[in-house]
Amino acid sequence: MQKSSILITGFILLLTSCVSVLSGVSDEDAWNDYYKELKLKKTHEDRSLASDPRAGIKILKQVLEGLPFRSYLIACDHKECYQTQLALAFDQAFLRLKDQNINLNKEEYLVEQKSFLANYSYENVLNWVESFHHMILSGVELRAAQRAVDLAQLCEESNDKEDETAITNFAPFLGGNTYLPRAFYSCLNDHWLTEQDQLLKETTDRLGMTIKTDEAKRWILQRQIAPIYKKTFNDIFTKHNQEEMLAWDQSWKELESKINWKKPTEELLSVEVPKLRKEFHFLNLEAILTEKMKSKK
Repeated sequence: MQKSSILITGFILLLTSCVSVLSGVSDEDAWNDYYKELKLKKTHEDRSLASDPRAGIKILKQVLEGLPFRSYLIACDHKECYQTQLALAFDQAFLRLKDQNINLNKEEYLVEQKSFLANYSYENVLNWVESFHHMILSGVELRAAQRAVDLAQLCEESNDKEDETAITNFAPFLGGNTYLPRAFYSCLNDHWLTEQDQLLKETTDRLGMTIKTDEAKRWILQRQIAPIYKKTFNDIFTKHNQEEMLAWDQSWKELESKINWKKPTEELLSVEVPKLRKEFHFLNLEAILTEKMKSKK
């Protein structure tokens, strides 16, 4: 526990010390500096690494430490991809040593492989990369939450339109945790990617940071920015749904008296839903009315 506390403290000091020197560099340059400091701290804290290993093992460790772990991570969409890339990288480094007549026996190979896969596991490198991105993109999460609120307000203006918007695309925004008006959903899809791209551009411009690769940009958008938008929107959807459900319950007796429950289900829905949708945008009216009809039989 003490070692973990020291490492966490080291991370915090590292983050605060690097913020002032980020301007004018790329994300890869900043990562190299970050990773270099990370290695120094890790080596200092892990005294076992200083124990005079065989020359071949020492060279192997140096080669492995120089691998582009962040690039491996952000190029992969899932853990298994990264782990496969990591195991392949170890074997390639080992073969390069053999080509230089630097040999390790089977036991040494297995020990070093196990240590390498544990030290640079998906969980460890993910933690490093996420901490690094939070540092270099200071404030992006707060700005993402605010911009999501602004976008929601923009799209809510479409709720006053007739709810006959044809949904032809169900991506990139895959939906929320409640029923969404079709015009509102279409509006979010129209703005989803461009809005987040603009946020990332504004943030990097403000910080003087250049994101060099499409893979890094995609990773930041999908793993750091989009989740903030999704959470903010789901909070907004839940709030609207709860407010409308309360209003529905309070006005139900009046609403019920105005509906001709003798009509066939399809006809009743086609008549009543458009009228009710003008007031209840975030309720699944079709499902609610269908359930009410069952209770009338």
